[in-house]
Amino acid sequence: MNPIKDQVAIAGVGQTPFTRNSGVSALSLAVMSARDAIADAGLTPKDVDGLILFYSNEPISAERIAANLGIPELRWSLNVAGGGNNGGGIVITAAAAIAAGLCNTVVCLHAINRRSTGRVVRSDGGSWTGQTAAVQGFALRAQRHMYEYGTRQEHLGQIAISVRKHASMNPLAMMRDPITMEEYHNSRWITSPFHLFDCCVESDGGAACLLTSAERARDLRQAPVHIVAGVANARGPETTDSLRHSAIASSTSTQLLWDRAGVGPRDMDFAQFYDCFTFTLLAQLEDYGFCARGEGGPFVEGGHRIELGGELPVNTSGGQLSEGYVRTMGLINEAVRQLRHEYAGTPRQVANANFGLVTSAPSPTSALVLRR
Repeated sequence: MNPIKDQVAIAGVGQTPFTRNSGVSALSLAVMSARDAIADAGLTPKDVDGLILFYSNEPISAERIAANLGIPELRWSLNVAGGGNNGGGIVITAAAAIAAGLCNTVVCLHAINRRSTGRVVRSDGGSWTGQTAAVQGFALRAQRHMYEYGTRQEHLGQIAISVRKHASMNPLAMMRDPITMEEYHNSRWITSPFHLFDCCVESDGGAACLLTSAERARDLRQAPVHIVAGVANARGPETTDSLRHSAIASSTSTQLLWDRAGVGPRDMDFAQFYDCFTFTLLAQLEDYGFCARGEGGPFVEGGHRIELGGELPVNTSGGQLSEGYVRTMGLINEAVRQLRHEYAGTPRQVANANFGLVTSAPSPTSALVLRR
């Protein structure tokens, strides 16, 4: 049963520039991105009656953002703390609130001054025990994948090269200069097997999207992008003992997503994968069923399948590896623009895009299936 299928749509998106130093507070970034998403839908803050904020360490709240936007009354609001797994989660939660009649129009957002004030946050407990940053845990998984399946350094490098190629077409991307395999290998080591270009950029910025009922969205400024299905912070056996697995997204949650959506990997015209590291993108190709376990390396080899014009274009904005890091929210916005055919007539547009997948950080994970 999927009571929200095609009942709720994303009607507006907005984001700030991605920078190394925004010079403003996270609250300002949140307000700017929310304001732009509301205007993109052709609405005003007075039309908004719901707001859900995903935050990490930022001293902001949905209530403060609403006050600064000039929203007169909130029928429903929520502050969600956590990591990168929450980006898709807040969107599916907002969709459920709309479908349940708790509110009519919701802004979902995340804002962060990670590059100028946040930077690396220490991890504690669970599968991260003994490690001081996420890069170390994912590096161990990547090493395991290499050991089990023969995945090569060049496969990770190809992902970095391909998403940077996409970023070169995106004027909002922080990192737009194309890179070669030689430059990839020559970039400094972070934690083996990750070079610098295997790691997402650290940025200041904010991103937001506006949800409303599919019926109402049809009368607004932009072509609606419908929410087909989603999972919010789902977890399975891979989550509790994840370092024994080279898989990183719970197989339980991925199958649940496809079952709820009534479509599968073959129906997706593109994917916007949570790419905190190149390996997370490679592993999710397997976890979501785009190729068999262990075949992620050959799937990305040469870049032909995963680049624009290929079988499954991925992270068409440059993703978090090259555009900017706002924990999935930028990936959601890019998916919406692709499904609106906003880039029609340019090489950046995915041809005939009708369905798209967006994922959040794995184990536990959130994900969305969207359609035109």
